Amino acid sequence: MNVYLFLIGYTELRVPAAAMTDFFEICRVLGISPRGAKRRRNSEDVICRLSRFSAARVMALATQREIALTVLKTGGLPALWLRFIHRPGIVFGALTALALLVAANLFVWDVDITGCEVLTEREVEEELKAVGLSRGVFLPLVDGDAIMLALRQSDSRIAYATVNLIGTVAHVQIREAEPEPTKVPHAPANLVAKQDGIVVLPLIFEGECLVEVGEYVRAGQVLASGILDSESGGFRVTRAAGRVLARTEETIAVSVPFCYNEKVLTGRVFREVEVSFFGMRGKVFKNTGNVTNSCDIIVYEKEFYAGAHTLPFGLTVAEYYEYTEQAARRTATEALSLANEELAARLATASEARTLLAKTVEVVVDEEGVTLFCTAAFEEDIATVFEFSVSP
Repeated sequence: MNVYLFLIGYTELRVPAAAMTDFFEICRVLGISPRGAKRRRNSEDVICRLSRFSAARVMALATQREIALTVLKTGGLPALWLRFIHRPGIVFGALTALALLVAANLFVWDVDITGCEVLTEREVEEELKAVGLSRGVFLPLVDGDAIMLALRQSDSRIAYATVNLIGTVAHVQIREAEPEPTKVPHAPANLVAKQDGIVVLPLIFEGECLVEVGEYVRAGQVLASGILDSESGGFRVTRAAGRVLARTEETIAVSVPFCYNEKVLTGRVFREVEVSFFGMRGKVFKNTGNVTNSCDIIVYEKEFYAGAHTLPFGLTVAEYYEYTEQAARRTATEALSLANEELAARLATASEARTLLAKTVEVVVDEEGVTLFCTAAFEEDIATVFEFSVSP
């Protein structure tokens, strides 16, 4: 497009093929040169562009001579300006955006935390928020010294903290307190069995071992005593310590029915869009339909970054996928496969703190479904500390 026409504004005319000679004669008389003249697709008519003032003169003379010209569109900078001033919402939005941009320089945009080793940045952010420092806080109200003192007083794990404001970013550096040495309990105690089992290997390094390899013990039975005979007569007490590895058994039952309710998506999707700005939240697009409880909900959170810093605004989109439930039936093979998957998952969870030695599985199929009865043998430490007091 010609830059001159864009700046002063232009009008696009359609000239019928029958009036083409008269149109160009009018242009010659007025001393006007049409721009970008071309034929319309699948037509003998011609399309050309004139400046707004030239088009007005051509249209006036064409009307006098009863020549039918059609205005297709007007454009350029003046047309854009007219559209702009006739839409007060755009003007208000532009002024509001400008005001927000200026006001944003008076608030904390980001909090940069360094020095965390044991503490997480999320924990420090919560502590800072409790003492008055977070995104969106009015900058003139930020008192670095007061925040540092309150932060140390609110969490004993923080030994030292500094707060430096650089522009709209608060840089917080912390130094964590040295952990206190673990206190070793001195109260006398026995080791007792927390469950039934067959002793595989007693490893007692303090106290008197009371069990042997291959012995069957029950829950609550003393495995190692903290009361020892004294060589000079009488007895002395200690805190029994060690491990007692034993073979234990556990029965796990898994049932999968043949009949179940299956989710079927209806195709209806509802969305809600929420904007966060300096900690304030508001929904800009809220679903107006009837959202039922039969929905799968997926939430997307979008944060915006400027380099390594998170900007103080973001979007949260919640999508609700409506579904209905209808009766369905599995085959015996499908039910058995699902039962085996569930059993494998439960055995993996049960083996996190102990060793699986063996298992036997019994399969029961009836008209209701498939049930697996699994007897699993584990090797684990069954010793637990039981403190006692000695009267003087």
